[in-house]
Amino acid sequence: MGFRDFRLLWTASVFAATGREMRQVVNYYFVYELSGSAIQLGLTGLFQALPIMAFGLFGGALADIVDRRRLLLATQILGMAPAVALGLLTFTGQIEVWHIFAMTMVTSTTQTLEAPGRLAYLPKVVPRSHLLNAVALESLVMQTAFFVGPLLLATVAVVGVDGAYALNAALFIPGILSVLALKTSGKPEGPAPSRSFAMVREGLRFIMKERVLQAMLAIDFGVVLVGFFRPMLTILADKVYGVGEVGLAFLNAAPAVGSIAAVVTILLLGRIRRQGALFVIAVALYGASLVLLGLSPWFWLGLIAAAALGYTDSISVAIRNNVTQLVLTTCGDVPLDSWSWPPRWATRSARLRRGSSPPRSGSGAP
Repeated sequence: MGFRDFRLLWTASVFAATGREMRQVVNYYFVYELSGSAIQLGLTGLFQALPIMAFGLFGGALADIVDRRRLLLATQILGMAPAVALGLLTFTGQIEVWHIFAMTMVTSTTQTLEAPGRLAYLPKVVPRSHLLNAVALESLVMQTAFFVGPLLLATVAVVGVDGAYALNAALFIPGILSVLALKTSGKPEGPAPSRSFAMVREGLRFIMKERVLQAMLAIDFGVVLVGFFRPMLTILADKVYGVGEVGLAFLNAAPAVGSIAAVVTILLLGRIRRQGALFVIAVALYGASLVLLGLSPWFWLGLIAAAALGYTDSISVAIRNNVTQLVLTTCGDVPLDSWSWPPRWATRSARLRRGSSPPRSGSGAP
């Protein structure tokens, strides 16, 4: 935290991530309030995933060819816009479910484009000797957002949904001001635009040849496809537990507690020899925790199951990211931002295959 621009970047990340997490749970809650339909609630999750599938492949490449500071500013402003729009629509009584679907896609798109740009900006605002600590603090941002954001759903009980959206929009203001105050240049230092997107294709061919990466991505994709439990929490809080907005807020925050416990566990375990076996065990326990959540008739047991889901998911993600770094290390480099999104591994591996040297200290190249 001893570097001015890193403090500003970290502040922007905290407020933006907290705002997105808060809006996600408010959207789930409101879609269910408006429609009373589990299918509509599930569709909210689908519209959240669609931009990731459509644009996630090019998020890393975009960070290589545009000014990262301008990219962050644009995504901060666009991140606030859905909250403003939904708040106004709710206040005027014109809100419909499809409005939330559309704004969910906008939010997801901005998040998909913002994350690689933020990570690529890190080497510009801290020396390489402090980069590992900077990455760790960025990880802390997400854990904080996963816990605080859902808890802010409780404000619905006090100020209503329109007031919650207004608060959500306000959360982005400090982030926008922080990005505007950044002095470090965000101009990329790397491949030309035409080559950056070509490296995505070349890098994906590399991933297709690595069976370890394929297996882990396939398992992870399967878990996400059939085991995304967040929308289900809204139904459980209403139909099973009857705990209202405040109880739903705690239910949504419980996975973050499990995630923090997972980080502590990994640190205590130190070097893990059989990472593949632990990965499979974590995924299996994730499935068992999902079953427990679905069958739990008591709120306290639901909280435990939700925390267990966060715990096992974080364990599996940490192992997947570590194995990915090990695979790419054999190619001659360690990707500092590889944990953010698989296509970032692709662009990095493509650079290695082309014989590019690792970026110099302080370089903007991700």
